[in-house]
Amino acid sequence: MGLTTVDTQDTSQLLAELKGIHLPPPPVTPDLWPVALAITVCVGALLLFITRFYQQRRSWHLPALSKLNTLQQESPPDALWQTASLLRRIVLTEKNNQATKHLSGPQWLQYLDHFFNTDYFSNAEGRIFGEQLYQPGSTLNDGNYRQLKKLIKRHRWRQ
Repeated sequence: MGLTTVDTQDTSQLLAELKGIHLPPPPVTPDLWPVALAITVCVGALLLFITRFYQQRRSWHLPALSKLNTLQQESPPDALWQTASLLRRIVLTEKNNQATKHLSGPQWLQYLDHFFNTDYFSNAEGRIFGEQLYQPGSTLNDGNYRQLKKLIKRHRWRQ
């Protein structure tokens, strides 16, 4: 069977009706705002975690200052013993070093000087927290309380 002229015309007409080859559209680049949002959320969560971690780590400062204010109003012998106990708890809370639990006398005062970055405990009125703690009539004055509050506040921002 051969091609007839009709078939040739139909084929020519059909070929003429064909359109040119069309390429597919280029791929659409994804929007970057979801990625930016995810990164922002992750960075925010990390900052929140770090902030909470440091707040918990330093959470003893405000209660210690509050306790010193309360102790300042108590009777002198009780206030001295409780303040010495508070200093011991502060060191144990911050350093979590059980070796400091057994320090006393000059070693304890040197450790307090190192802890608070001062010489108040070895060379000034802070010596009362060493062997003077056991002397009859030893009491804390307002200057002692002011200095302890100052040391606690300074320690808070030093670390």
